[in-house]
Amino acid sequence: MEPTQSKATSAGAISLTRCAFSYHYDGRAPVFTDVDLDVPRGARVVLVGANGAGKSTLLRIIGGRRKRSAGDAHVFGEDAFEHTALTLRVNLVTADWEDSLTLPVRQIVTAAVAAASASAARVAQLLDVLGLAPLLTAELHALSDGQRRRVQLFCKLLPERELILLDEATNSLDVLSRAALLAFLRTEAEARGATVIFCTHIFDGLDGWATSVAHLDGGRLRRHVDASALPAGASLYQIVTQWLLEYAREAAAACEAAAAAAVGYAAERGSSTEAAAAAAAAAAAGVNLSLSEQLAAALLAAASGSTGRLDMLLSSRPVGGGGWGPIVATNLIVRGNAFRETVGSVNAVEFFVTLSASVTFFLSIGLGHWQVIAGLALGGVIAAPFGAYLTKKLPQRPMMVVVGVLVICMSLRTLLKALGYTTWI
Repeated sequence: MEPTQSKATSAGAISLTRCAFSYHYDGRAPVFTDVDLDVPRGARVVLVGANGAGKSTLLRIIGGRRKRSAGDAHVFGEDAFEHTALTLRVNLVTADWEDSLTLPVRQIVTAAVAAASASAARVAQLLDVLGLAPLLTAELHALSDGQRRRVQLFCKLLPERELILLDEATNSLDVLSRAALLAFLRTEAEARGATVIFCTHIFDGLDGWATSVAHLDGGRLRRHVDASALPAGASLYQIVTQWLLEYAREAAAACEAAAAAAVGYAAERGSSTEAAAAAAAAAAAGVNLSLSEQLAAALLAAASGSTGRLDMLLSSRPVGGGGWGPIVATNLIVRGNAFRETVGSVNAVEFFVTLSASVTFFLSIGLGHWQVIAGLALGGVIAAPFGAYLTKKLPQRPMMVVVGVLVICMSLRTLLKALGYTTWI
């Protein structure tokens, strides 16, 4: 039976109702949808979930750094994004911080104390909790990752905020510093009534610390469980591991069709002979391949197939394919060289470069795709006399305009294809 869900009082710190967020510009699936979450004041919530579940995004919505796509998000009864005065009541601590500064730690700490207008007692308390006294004479860039993180935490936690959001902000701390910080956060909640949301993948020291645990995965809040309803005798690490495994099994079953389609696509792109040989060998050996193993085999077949080599060569655009020719020709003409002599010289050089590229082409893929090679060669044979005739007959200035427009159009086409606009090109 699913544990009882955590409930908040009417004077709660956080209230999310059908909250959703998505990146509309790239067509991806929503990060999460229909998130309902109520957190009372003074709560200590551990937020868990797999990588990419949307935990950081959720904390940024609560902290007013991002605007939800749908639903409601309220902090202390006010809109989390629109009510900007909440910045003086909410503290968001992330793993991102400018840690390459070449400033003395004492100068950074002094500036933080001045900005926070903190009392001497609070400054002394945080200096003791984070063990900063021995670091005050050092330069920030000379410290280790864990030591720089302690300086960051001091600066961020110095102001007395009503809501503290921590997003993977303690990963580089040693066990003693982490234990001291967790004790400090418990005191903040119990003595000051501050609400703490602690997002982490590390569960050392968290048994008995949280008042509730929230699990975000698969685009929705799967559970928000009071600490009293957690399974007795199991550590938080064991509980969360079980939750993540359950979701992983559900996700694996849901994406089986997509994975099978990917295997089929990769097999089509690869060598059918190699794929058939691999399948026959596996069947003869009585081996049952997993979806991942099937996909890996198909991708390897595609990578080693002649079709893959042909695609690579055709997309690489040899140097004689028009990339440098127009640039060299125009530069030579601008410098005063005769137009027809310049075009003829560049074409002659391109002929030898193309000849070398063709030899390499033959040696790489053989004659298995002679139709493509013959088409390219025939096109060049037809185009060369026609181009020479136009160069001889047309005036120099109109010819330069035509060549310039053609180069610009081809460059724009290449750019649009690189950006993904291939349906109408």
